[in-house]
Amino acid sequence: MGIPLIQAIIGPHAVFYISMMIVLVNGLQWTFGVFVMTGDKSVMNPGKLKTNPVILAVIAGLIILLAGIPFGEFPQRVLNTLTGLNTPLAMIVTGVYLAQTDIPGMLKSRNNHFVSFVRLVLIPLITIGVMKLLPFGTADMKTAILIAVACPVGTNVAIFAQQFHQDYKKSVEQVCLSTLWCILTMPLAVLLISL
Repeated sequence: MGIPLIQAIIGPHAVFYISMMIVLVNGLQWTFGVFVMTGDKSVMNPGKLKTNPVILAVIAGLIILLAGIPFGEFPQRVLNTLTGLNTPLAMIVTGVYLAQTDIPGMLKSRNNHFVSFVRLVLIPLITIGVMKLLPFGTADMKTAILIAVACPVGTNVAIFAQQFHQDYKKSVEQVCLSTLWCILTMPLAVLLISL
């Protein structure tokens, strides 16, 4: 959800600001995140990251950008089309999972609200604090980073839970509830960083 929001609010150039964060988060998800899901330390193999498609794509994109390699019109159109599918596909997956969820139970769960609080309030506040203590970067860079950290729990959490035979319905509840709450929390986080 973060990338389309950043593109719409700041512009396509701002996605560059969070590309390293995407690599870091993806690396953590495929090592420590999978370990948390499975309890199996053998999955924490950083060597597997060499073949992770997201990390490879970011590295390829950075090489193309830094080397100034011209990018033709046709590949650009294909990538723009694929980029436009990112959020709708994630929402379709979430909808499929949500259809199997007990919505009143989701709203009553304190654990789900706690996860939303940590993801949507605590992490953005810590990020804002770090940005205020260590003044660096432009306003666009700070806003892009803050939007990325203020996004709801990603649908990949539910996908990982199902893939590793965990309680994916609980993960879906956390994705959906945090998505609802972010309607309120994200604008407040962006307002706070601009003060």
